[in-house]
Amino acid sequence: MVSFSIIIPVYNVQEYLARCVESVVNQDYPKDKLQVLLVDDGSTDNSGALCDTLAAGHSFIEVYHKTNGGLSDARNYGMERATGEYILFLDSDDYLSIDACAKFAELIAQQPENPDVVAAAMVKHIGEEEVLVGRVSETLTTGEEFLITELRDGKLCVAACSYIFKNSLLKDKDISFWKGILHEDEDFTPRALLAAKSVLSTNIGFYHYVIRENSITTMKDRTPNAICFFTISRKLTPVFDALPNVTLRKLLKTHLAKIMYKTICDARLFTKEKRRHIDYALLKENSIYFSEKLRYLLVRISPRLLYRITALRRR
Repeated sequence: MVSFSIIIPVYNVQEYLARCVESVVNQDYPKDKLQVLLVDDGSTDNSGALCDTLAAGHSFIEVYHKTNGGLSDARNYGMERATGEYILFLDSDDYLSIDACAKFAELIAQQPENPDVVAAAMVKHIGEEEVLVGRVSETLTTGEEFLITELRDGKLCVAACSYIFKNSLLKDKDISFWKGILHEDEDFTPRALLAAKSVLSTNIGFYHYVIRENSITTMKDRTPNAICFFTISRKLTPVFDALPNVTLRKLLKTHLAKIMYKTICDARLFTKEKRRHIDYALLKENSIYFSEKLRYLLVRISPRLLYRITALRRR
């Protein structure tokens, strides 16, 4: 029976933390096979004290209090102390289905050998609405084959919380989160999947993602997000360029291009002050197929023109 380390970064989430922790405490799975790491990342509300309260009486829950370093730093802190065979990342304002670990353990036991990564589904909660986002078939492939399929279908999910990772994979390949940057999953997840010899895809909807106001993903000023997307793309471009698989290399570079064009529109990088954040050379380098080349032409003419045409297509 496999063991799991569930890493929960905590920062000023006293309103949601109990629901999150209870979803782990109530797991229908032997508690001696669970390690829960509550990493209080310098909370300024009652979250830190609440961690201690919620952990009381549960020997499998470990609480750590540290100075604030951001989400990536808190996750890395937990990874360094994780002892389970598999690692799950759980944000403290989200929660797990109570049978998540049991279902994963059963699925893993059915495989000829333990996969490096399990790619699963997420349940998005938008107000009262629930939307299942994930895979529809169960397949076992290499990390490269998984990426090719997901990218071709336009369904690649980079959210680290939608996967479980073999602890030894992350440690042996020295894969961690980039500290101090937004959208760190855009960097972490592709590198982890490229390193994986085996990826098991499943439609198990284990993770409940609650979209709330004032979260990172709902901030109104998207300029910092755009800056981080371009920074991540600059880091990943040479990594992808070095891949021997030509098909995968083109698909991953196109993925970066799509992200950059999308963030230009989302952040509305129209003004002279904001346009300076656009890395035109990087866009051109990663625009391989016709649709991206056309977007490059549009953004060179005017980022506002790209935005208007994109908005029309979305409507």
